[in-house]
Amino acid sequence: MRAQLKKEHEERLHKCSLLEENPQGRVANEAEVEQVAAMLNRRMEEVILDPRGRSWYKMFVRLDFDGSGKITFGELQDMVRNELRMSSRQFSDELLLAIWRALDEDKSGLITCGEFGQFMRKGLKRRDNSKVSEHLAAAAQQRKARADEMREQKKTLQQERNLHFSLELDKKRGMASNRHDESWGFSSTSSASQQPWRSPRALLFSEDFTK
Repeated sequence: MRAQLKKEHEERLHKCSLLEENPQGRVANEAEVEQVAAMLNRRMEEVILDPRGRSWYKMFVRLDFDGSGKITFGELQDMVRNELRMSSRQFSDELLLAIWRALDEDKSGLITCGEFGQFMRKGLKRRDNSKVSEHLAAAAQQRKARADEMREQKKTLQQERNLHFSLELDKKRGMASNRHDESWGFSSTSSASQQPWRSPRALLFSEDFTK
């Protein structure tokens, strides 16, 4: 069984001749490395449903068929195409080669378990940072919504106060106008029999005149 698995593994690797055909080429930048690592971590969660069997280290052990602690480009390509079942449309060969060149800094044609782990952890860090950014954005949106709500409440309260003040002012003006009209006998509500206001001095003069 082991011999058969080894034979199938070697046959798959034999088909992975992209690096031999393209020894020189573009090297992926740091942003691309983080983006691809995040994509591989996400894809690993989709393909490996059991959380206990889902880790970059276990993935590396499966890739490291000879137990050397290192993997070749062909084994990395085998992981992407066969283990994670990602097509060239999802993850292009050109980008895969660029990622490999970024990981294989010493041009040895091999990357170690530590290098692979560092690469995959960048994806986890990027995803965590993305979640933090989403959380901060959501919190900021909530604060803005709360501020807008409080602003609207304050505006409504101010409008109600202005209306109340205007009504009170109109009422006071009406009362003052009525008192003015009543005092000068202009009020239509005054009784016809009501005597106009006279000065007490006028009454004294009137009595003296009749005498």
